[in-house]
Amino acid sequence: MNFKNNCTIRFLCAALVLQTVLHVSLAVGATIEERVTKAAKAAVCKRSGFSPSNVEITMHSMRSLDRYAEATGVTVTIPDYDDAIGPVTGRAVFTKDGEELGSIPVPMRVTVYADVLVTAQRVKRHTEIRPSDVAVERMDITRLVGRTIAEPDSLVGQWLTRTMSPGQIIDRKWVEVIPIVRRGDRMTMEYSANNVQVSANVTAMEDGYLNETIAVKTDYANRLVQAVVVDGSTVHPIR
Repeated sequence: MNFKNNCTIRFLCAALVLQTVLHVSLAVGATIEERVTKAAKAAVCKRSGFSPSNVEITMHSMRSLDRYAEATGVTVTIPDYDDAIGPVTGRAVFTKDGEELGSIPVPMRVTVYADVLVTAQRVKRHTEIRPSDVAVERMDITRLVGRTIAEPDSLVGQWLTRTMSPGQIIDRKWVEVIPIVRRGDRMTMEYSANNVQVSANVTAMEDGYLNETIAVKTDYANRLVQAVVVDGSTVHPIR
């Protein structure tokens, strides 16, 4: 390799190093907001329990942020009373060489995303949910944290208490176990009379669950009786 080529290579290497150093310096000076956002996200995840992949932070305007551009450390805290979901105001503390430079309020909005069950088609109320009725999609659940469902199997034997259109997130409050007795079901009412086991045909006048008291109408007297659900076809009268 001749001297000229060697000098050229050294010059290019030096220029590349200079460009890299300059880029890093500019990045450090230009990403103070990014560093605050990163610290805010860590604080939000710690408080809310969600992983970073499930949380999106939208920062609002922060006053006097530029004055802390030289800070080497940034810590964001969330008030104890805040669940760190939705609108949140934390506080960023800036330090340099172990000394605190100051702090500012950090207003932000925390959006939570998760893979949850949504309706794959229109599902009518009081109709047993089928596997084809639901699908798993990644959705914004910020307003439904703690009320969404992720596993299709958890809906076996359940129905919706309201009709839902395609693409809606299934809220736990709209789901309930299907009653073992439905209004209008023909049932047998069993009871004892003078030490004799007696049974009578009755009609359920309302939905009912196991061990729940419901109203039934007797065939023999056409009157309403309060009875306890024993199984899907049998009730015992309350005396």
